[in-house]
Amino acid sequence: MPDHQASQPVRRAATVLPLVVSLVVGLFGCAEPNRILVSGNVDDDVLTVQAPQIEIPEPDLNAGFASALAATPGLPATSGQAIAPSSPDSAAAPLGSWNRLATVEVREGDQVQAGQVLVRFESEALRANINVAHADARVAASQVPVIDTAIDKTYDKERDINSALKKINKAIRQLKTTRANLARQLSRARRQLPQLEAKRDQVQSQREQLHRKLRQANQQRAELKTVLAQLPSQQPTTSAPSPAPGSPNREQIIAAIAKLQEARTQLQSGLKQLTRAEGQLTTGLARLRAGIPKLEKAIGQIDTGLAKARTQRAELRRAKTKIIDARAELRRTRKLAVVAADAATVGIDVAENQRLLSAVTAPASGVVVDAATVGEVVAAGATIATIRQGAATSLTTWLSPAQVGQICLGSPASVHADWITGQPLRAMITLIGDRADYPPTAFATDEVHLTRAIPVRLTLARSSGQPQPLPPGAPVDIEILPGANGHSCSTDTKSR
Repeated sequence: MPDHQASQPVRRAATVLPLVVSLVVGLFGCAEPNRILVSGNVDDDVLTVQAPQIEIPEPDLNAGFASALAATPGLPATSGQAIAPSSPDSAAAPLGSWNRLATVEVREGDQVQAGQVLVRFESEALRANINVAHADARVAASQVPVIDTAIDKTYDKERDINSALKKINKAIRQLKTTRANLARQLSRARRQLPQLEAKRDQVQSQREQLHRKLRQANQQRAELKTVLAQLPSQQPTTSAPSPAPGSPNREQIIAAIAKLQEARTQLQSGLKQLTRAEGQLTTGLARLRAGIPKLEKAIGQIDTGLAKARTQRAELRRAKTKIIDARAELRRTRKLAVVAADAATVGIDVAENQRLLSAVTAPASGVVVDAATVGEVVAAGATIATIRQGAATSLTTWLSPAQVGQICLGSPASVHADWITGQPLRAMITLIGDRADYPPTAFATDEVHLTRAIPVRLTLARSSGQPQPLPPGAPVDIEILPGANGHSCSTDTKSR
């Protein structure tokens, strides 16, 4: 059978062995094993120090604020503007993808302590940005009193509107009172007009009657005077004929004329009174006829004035509502401005933190393996230094699933190498991988068909007088003694 055909079942078996081995070990623990001889490498624990991402926020003229809202109704545009906070993304712009090293304070082979400065980047712009951040914070804080002033102006404007409303309401009440008086006068004048016309007609009728009586009295007086003139002026004699029986004598006629004269005088006096009354009634009617249109016109003007006053009052009430709404909006904006002012102080911390980032310190103590040079321009995330932490005390090897079934955590081992003098170093297993994976190509193995293996880490035992330092990355030979000295595996120690 060819070799490649024979190797296929082995590979398939290697893929299923981890599961079977874990089940067997979990049930029965480690069997009495043979010594496991494998190769390994001393762990090389190094830290890489990367260039930080340094950002410089651009100067923000609004100091944390983005856009100005519409001017408050009734307030000047310069004082009634409310400011809204801007988005965080618009506050900062990156300095660039590259930063220049100003100083390098370590060299290869230097022993450094955790927190020691390794390199410093150029930070002039960062120092200037701290001043910008302080200025932005002051500007942001100044927004709050500006909004407070705008709120106070809304109260002043509201007081002015309330004063104007009082005046308009007073004028409306006066106009209503005047209109009511004029309406009463108009109604009375309209009632008096037919009454005066009836009275004038009555006076005219009475005057005509008096004229007729006066004419009759004048006619009777003239007749009596004619009769009186025909009578003899002297006393009758005995020889003269006597008047006819029943005829008025001279004295009676004179008495009748006197009575008619008196009646005539009374009629003339009554005519004068009626004429005066008629004249007064005519004047009163003329005044009423002229006054009624004037009253109607005055009432119309008052109605027009009332309509205008009511319109102005409605406009003032709407303006007052807008002022109240604007004040509420300003109060809400003030809360945002207070938050923005507090947030602006964060920009100071960010700017100072960015300046602190310009000085890169060692994250741990160790020996510098590699370091950048002064003036070098590096990208964010680039390696600027490599530090090896102390002496190596751990080793790594790879075991097949079958070999892993013979060991457990705490299994003892010994470490051999050509460069180790004296007794082999003692170690124990401190970590067993949880799955099989492809070992590194540089890893040497005595199993030709080993395609997958499980990583195993060993730690040197700390015994007195035993040398600890090992060359990082150096190859070693490892002998694992899982069953030595009565040591047996348990389910707990098999946990990965």
